[in-house]
Amino acid sequence: MESHFDDLLDYQQGGRVLSKLPGQRGVGLIETMVGLVIVSIVFIAGAPSFSTFMQNRKVRNAADAIANGLNLAKTEAVSRNTNVMFTLTADTGWTVGCTVASEPACSANLHARAGLEGSGGVVVPATTVTFNAYGRMPAGAADATINVNNPLGACEKDGGTLRCLRIEVSTAGRVRSCDPQLNTSNPAAPQACSLALP
Repeated sequence: MESHFDDLLDYQQGGRVLSKLPGQRGVGLIETMVGLVIVSIVFIAGAPSFSTFMQNRKVRNAADAIANGLNLAKTEAVSRNTNVMFTLTADTGWTVGCTVASEPACSANLHARAGLEGSGGVVVPATTVTFNAYGRMPAGAADATINVNNPLGACEKDGGTLRCLRIEVSTAGRVRSCDPQLNTSNPAAPQACSLALP
C-alpha cells in the first residue's frame, strides 16, 4: 500500500528516498572523543596568551579614554574661551569642567566618564590637568605624564608580559599615547615616549 507521500517523493520511479548510501556511516564515539581532546588541548594552550591579550586590551581602552577626555577638555577650553580642568581618578574615571563656574553655561562638570568603564583592573594616578583658552596648559605648568598600568602583571619595560602605556600632555597642549617600552628598545619609533619621566 503506497501512500500519498511516496508519490511526492518519487518512490515509484525507483529513486532513493531517505535511504543511506552504501558505506555511509555516522561519527563514532572514538572520533568524537579524539576531537574533544584536540579542542581541549588547543584551548588550554591558548588560555595564558588570551588572558594577556585581554589585560593589554583593558590598558589600551583606559589609555584611549583618558586621551579622549584630555582632548575634550582642551576643545572645551578653546570653544568656551576659559580655563577647563580635566580631573582623573585612580579608577580611570574622569570629569571635564570649568575651573571657575562664573558662567551659567560652564559648570564644574561638563562631561564625565564612569570609572572602570571597559577597563576594570587598570591603575592610574589621580591627576588634574588644566587647559587655557588657547588649548595650552597655563603659564608655569609642567608637562604631565599619566602611566596606565595593570597590577595583574609586570610591564614589558620591567621584564613582564603586559604592555603598559603612558599618556603625555605637553605644555603646548599636545596629548598623545605612547609605549614606554620603546624608549629603550627602539627610541626612534613614533610610538616611543618623548617626554622625560617625572
